[in-house]
Amino acid sequence: MRSITFLLLLMNIIVVNLNSIYHKVNELHVEDTNYPKMEIIGDLAYVADHSYGLRTYDITDPVNPILINSLALSHPIREILIQETIVYLVCYDNIMYIIDINEPSVPTILSQYTTIYPCVDICANNQFAFIVIHYEDIGPTTIEKIEVVDISDPTNPIYVSDFTLPSGGRTLSTINNIVYIGTYAGLFVYDISDPNIFVQIDWIDVGNVNDLKFHNDLLYFDGRDGLSIIDYSDPSNNHLLVTYDDLDFKDSEIIGNTLYGAFNSFLRVIDITDPLNAFQVHYYITIENCNSVAATENIVYINSSHYCFNIIDVTDSENPYLFNYYDVESNVIAKSPNDLFMLVYGNCYDGLHFYDMTDAAAPEYIYSHISHGNAWSCGGFYIDDQICCSVFGTIDQAELYIYNLNRLQTSPLWSTTAINYDNDNPKIKGIDRKDDYIYIAWSTNGIMVIDVSDIMSPAQVLNYDIEGFCHDLTIKGDYLYYVNIDGLYVLDISEPLQPFQVGFWDSDNRAEQFVLYGDFAYIADYDGGIKVLDISNPTNPSLINTVTLNSTSRIDYDPIIRDGKLIITDRHWNEIMVFDLSNPVYPVLQSNCRWDKYTNDMELFGNYLYCANGKDVYDVYGLTVLDFSSFNPVSSENPIPEPTDSILNPTNYPNPFNPSTSIEFSLLQSSEIELSIFNVKGQKIKTLAKTEFTKGSNSVIWNGDDGFGKPVSSGLYFYKLKVNDKTEAVKKCLLLK
Repeated sequence: MRSITFLLLLMNIIVVNLNSIYHKVNELHVEDTNYPKMEIIGDLAYVADHSYGLRTYDITDPVNPILINSLALSHPIREILIQETIVYLVCYDNIMYIIDINEPSVPTILSQYTTIYPCVDICANNQFAFIVIHYEDIGPTTIEKIEVVDISDPTNPIYVSDFTLPSGGRTLSTINNIVYIGTYAGLFVYDISDPNIFVQIDWIDVGNVNDLKFHNDLLYFDGRDGLSIIDYSDPSNNHLLVTYDDLDFKDSEIIGNTLYGAFNSFLRVIDITDPLNAFQVHYYITIENCNSVAATENIVYINSSHYCFNIIDVTDSENPYLFNYYDVESNVIAKSPNDLFMLVYGNCYDGLHFYDMTDAAAPEYIYSHISHGNAWSCGGFYIDDQICCSVFGTIDQAELYIYNLNRLQTSPLWSTTAINYDNDNPKIKGIDRKDDYIYIAWSTNGIMVIDVSDIMSPAQVLNYDIEGFCHDLTIKGDYLYYVNIDGLYVLDISEPLQPFQVGFWDSDNRAEQFVLYGDFAYIADYDGGIKVLDISNPTNPSLINTVTLNSTSRIDYDPIIRDGKLIITDRHWNEIMVFDLSNPVYPVLQSNCRWDKYTNDMELFGNYLYCANGKDVYDVYGLTVLDFSSFNPVSSENPIPEPTDSILNPTNYPNPFNPSTSIEFSLLQSSEIELSIFNVKGQKIKTLAKTEFTKGSNSVIWNGDDGFGKPVSSGLYFYKLKVNDKTEAVKKCLLLK
């Protein structure tokens, strides 16, 4: 066997507070907005956007911006430029606003100027504004111009001239009567001493140009070959010093000797102390596109969606959680129940890869399966202690492969079976097994049942149509559970060829994934947190708790439960959260890890959490191994109830009950007791007792009523027992009328 190739050396792990790796610390929400742009002047941030207008924020505390003014405007803003106390806003249509911000809390519109064509970008000196304007007809006609406007009197801007560009203009910047214009065909340089006559004095063949920044007598921009740096000391003979083809970006900000570059879903942090030897210090990856970037010392704002800025702490790039990193593309991970094998696939056409996990700290590659010379993609896989299978396919055909885990090094393939389905290009959303049957959930084809009683000759025996599209599937006993956006469905599969629905829970939101644990289901409800369901009666799955997360969390990937811990990945915050399930009704956040990548899937082997970080066009991907024991401890206002010797065997009888039940408990010593009833929404219904009880056996009767003595409706309820102000037990009881 051979080991996975190491890309990084093993690092020493230390437990530190959550401030030692690039991580998200907050969000700046900009209501009723679209594609906001930010400019920072001192302790103030100005946000202009497509849909609303101009907002001003106090960022004295850069992690917690405070809105101090909102100025609604009627035209959609494309770019913002600030010079001293004047803001210039150019719009997608033919408008430029000039605004006085001398008093930031009360900005004043000085004037509104109409350009010849819709605006693209703007730069200015003390007397003139230079605006890239663009006109595109329905036909082939495209006009690109620079419009010159006299702004010496900002209350009365006056048209001066316009100049047709030789190529499509994207960005521009000016210095010392020279304007640099980035186009699709390179960087054009003009002498604008006379704003009525643009004189071209140079052209640099650097391809498509994005974002021009002057810094320390050099011009930085993104060109055809990535980050490009020009010496402009002689504007008529600019000297291209260096290009870095692996450091591209669309928008940038330079603070000191650091360039922050935003490119799609990627924030680059580049050290430009020595421009001839610039290098990427680190990065931060978001799940959404980065359209713009602004920065202060150690805090970066990246617009990663239509309505908000992610606020990223870039104080330190060292990852205190990192144990190892493998340069292996990975999107989905699974492990055998005995922890002996790990399955990984990354690029769906790259196949399925098997690893021996005997040493969890050093996985050993065993075998890869690539179907039909990688013309087919891996759609999903399943593994247990007895069987392993995968599905490979194309748009219109697929095959089920079954592997012998004992022969992975020699001839692992046991059998191959063609699969028939109706719709084009369905996606596999889950695979599980019960006895001699494998159940495959398809995105658009319901649930397929494969008979594997003859492992050498599996047979497709049933296609079962289901409600909606399936997102995830799991089997427990005689029941198959699946989720879609509507909620959790329960099928009785005691007769494998005659499944039928017996239960349903309506999420009222967007159920994405789930995991089962004893009598409970934990539903990743997208932006609705984690829903805890009681499934002790599969015909009536009931909501008993909601675990609230960050206000903008988006949980859409599989949670896992290992060693009594619920582990969740939040790709919107690049966060992994660990909840203690000592009391499975009330998961308590125990530790977390916010870092610089989002996680598509994960598996825990001992103290090593393997994270599938996917792959994107920036080649920042791989299989990252985090030291699970080093995660950042999280304090909670609701600490985990710890086992105690002060109370024994809290139970209620009868259960289910009607009309009353006796809640019984034993005390090892006299104690103050509070016993309360709660409904499934967590609302207190009644306090049954709040007094001192004596040592020994005790009981309290609940007559199925509320605090006003009125009968409550049938359903699931919880009783919480507190001993000496400490919660010792939360248990459920069922009232049936």
